[in-house]
Parts: sequence; structure tokens; C-alpha cells
Amino acid sequence: MVMILKDAINQYGSLYKVKQAMQKGELFKLSPGLYSKNETASDIEIVMASYKDAIFIMDNAFYFWGLTDVIPDQLHLATGRHMTRIKMAGAKQYFESVNYYGIGKTQMLYNGLSIRCYDRERMLLELIRHRNKMAFDYYKEIVQSYRQLKDSLDFAKLDDYIDAIQATCTNLQVEKSPLSSKLSILSVDFG
Repeated sequence: MVMILKDAINQYGSLYKVKQAMQKGELFKLSPGLYSKNETASDIEIVMASYKDAIFIMDNAFYFWGLTDVIPDQLHLATGRHMTRIKMAGAKQYFESVNYYGIGKTQMLYNGLSIRCYDRERMLLELIRHRNKMAFDYYKEIVQSYRQLKDSLDFAKLDDYIDAIQATCTNLQVEKSPLSSKLSILSVDFG
């Protein structure tokens, strides 16, 4: 478990007790202000502890939800437009408008870690928004995964997300059918 100094002080009672735990080998200092009960920590753990407002998006979210088997080579993180820049090698930050930052944010367990990530419905919209920036085969794989999930997606939630995001985003053009509210992407044939 990775924690910032404030959390370590809350857990151990005082800065003095934190230092004692470090001397006993119960707690390890990973970097200034960042502590762990293990000698090492994954980048995911470090990001979740260091940047409390960061939300996994794009390649990471698709991978965490099992929509692709491609392991991301970077940490893709969404933050509000005026939030702190993430200063970590291998992290790609997406600055989002405050009008739709956090829409669809959820907590999920991944390899025993509790992480902040956008839900599958929000990630479907992100897939549509960023489709021109993705390799076609990668895009096709994720769309096919969504097709298998189409009966379990919450389309009412998806409609709410579309309304909220379209109000501020010009590159998301989704046609909604008043009868079905299902996105046409789920029925596109890639051949």
C-alpha cells in the first residue's frame, strides 16, 4: 500500500512514529513524501497515491475493463484542465474541461489495487472521440469487445454522458435514436 506523508502520519500517529516504522523496516520511503509498506511499488500504485484526482483513461481503461489484450506502454490519465501537471516518466496526461471531467468516474479493483477509472459507458464515448488517433486494428478490437457487452451496457447512463459531454465537446458527434438510444458503432460491420 502506497501512501502520502499525511496518510502515513494518520496511520502511525505522528511523524516520529513514521520514522520509527521506517527504522524497523515496517515502512519504506519511496520518494519525498511517498511511503509504502513494501520496498517497491508499481507505477499504478504511485500514481493513485500521488495524484488523488487522476483518473485512468484510454489504453489503460480499455485494458483494465478487459476490452483489449494490448498492455499499455504508458499510463493514460485524465485530470481537470487546471490541475497539477503529472511529472512522471511514462505518463500521458489528458486535460479535460471541468464540465465533463469526472463524468463516469468509478473505483475498480485491478490486481488487488483500488484504482480510479472511467466506466465502460464513458470509455465508449472516449473511443468515439479518439478513433482517428488510434490504430485501426486496435480500434476494431475494442469495438468488437463492446459488441459482446452491448446487452450489459447502461444506455440510460450513456445518454446522460452524451448530453453532458456534447454540451462542451465539438469532436464528439453521436446520433441518438429516440427509440433505442443505442449507438450505431455497436452495429457497424468492419468486414
